[in-house]
Amino acid sequence: MRFISKSGYLLAFVALSSVGQVSFPTNESASTAVNVVAIGRMCAELKPEMNYSVQNLLSVPDRGVSPELKEEIAKIDADPARQDEVMTTKMHIAGDPLAMKYLCPFYLPKEAK
Repeated sequence: MRFISKSGYLLAFVALSSVGQVSFPTNESASTAVNVVAIGRMCAELKPEMNYSVQNLLSVPDRGVSPELKEEIAKIDADPARQDEVMTTKMHIAGDPLAMKYLCPFYLPKEAK
């Protein structure tokens, strides 16, 4: 019986969190920019010898980042008010081997690719 009540609470929590997401939309490009900055910082901290940086991603035109998103990424990277959000995101993805393998190479200097 205890299991059923715990399951019911979990179901209610998921339903309420979904409603909250619909009721309070977020700026998608800002959220993407926070993720981009967090991944870049994680890569740079885990392998400093590789010279990973957010600036490398922004400086290479063929990396597939739109000018609008580049502007948002630069704003998030420089905004002291958003650094807690970036740090929290970075902590959630820290050490993810898939991020290191597939995402970190985008943060390399162009000549290193």
